[in-house]
Amino acid sequence: MTKFIAFSRWLLITFVLMAEVARADAVDAVTELSFQTLLFGAGAQQSAEANDKKAIAPDLPDLFYFDGKEYRSIEYPVSGLSDSHTYSGSLEMKFFTRSLGKDGQWLYHPVFSVQLQKSWRNAVVVILSRSDGMQGLVAFAVNTTPESFEAGTIKVLNLSERNVILNASNEVFPLYPLKPVEINISDIKNNVLSVALALKEDSEYKLVYRRKWSMRPTIRGIYFLYTLGQDSRRWYMKNIVL
Repeated sequence: MTKFIAFSRWLLITFVLMAEVARADAVDAVTELSFQTLLFGAGAQQSAEANDKKAIAPDLPDLFYFDGKEYRSIEYPVSGLSDSHTYSGSLEMKFFTRSLGKDGQWLYHPVFSVQLQKSWRNAVVVILSRSDGMQGLVAFAVNTTPESFEAGTIKVLNLSERNVILNASNEVFPLYPLKPVEINISDIKNNVLSVALALKEDSEYKLVYRRKWSMRPTIRGIYFLYTLGQDSRRWYMKNIVL
C-alpha cells in the first residue's frame, strides 16, 4: 500500500510538471513572420468609393505593434492590403494605441490582439470596423503562407454577423461568421466559379448575392464575403490570391 501511495504521488507530481511545462511553452512560444492588414467596414467603403486607395478610414486611431525591438505604426488602407510588416514575438500579437505621458514620453495601450500559429510565415490581420471608433473593432489573423494551401483550393470567410448558405458550382456549404470553408475548385470550367449566397429570413431562403468569380483551377486564395453595417441585402467580395 505504501509503495502504491508513493507511486500515485509521483504520478501526480509528474502530470503537474508536464502541465506546467506545456503552459510555459504556450506562453513563451514565439514566431517570425511578415503580415499585412486588411480593413472592412462602412467607413472603409465610403473612402474607397472616392478612389483614394491609400486613405486611412475615418474615426480610427493610429495603431502600433511591437516588432520585438520597438513599437512600429501600421497602416490600414481602405481599399486593399497594406504594405508588408515584419513581426517577431509571441503567438498572441498585440496592437496598441498611444498617448503622450506627463513626462513627454509615449505610453502604449493594448487595444486588441490576434492569435498566430508557429508554422505561419505570412499572415493577414483582418480588421472589421463595425461602428465608429475603437469599440467597434474586431480583428483576427488568417494564414496566407502559400505552402499551406493546396493548388486549386480557396477558403471563403463570412465577415458578417449572419449565418448564410453558399452555393459554389452546385455544392452547398453553410457559411458561419468568421469560420472559413475550404473549397476545391480544381475541376472548374472556363476559369469561372459560379457563386450564390442565400440568407434565411422568415423560414425562407432569400438570394442576396450571385456572381461569377474568375480564377484559374490552380489558384490558392482567400475570399471574403461581407456587408456594410447591418444591411444584409447587399454583399461584397474581396479576395487575396497567394
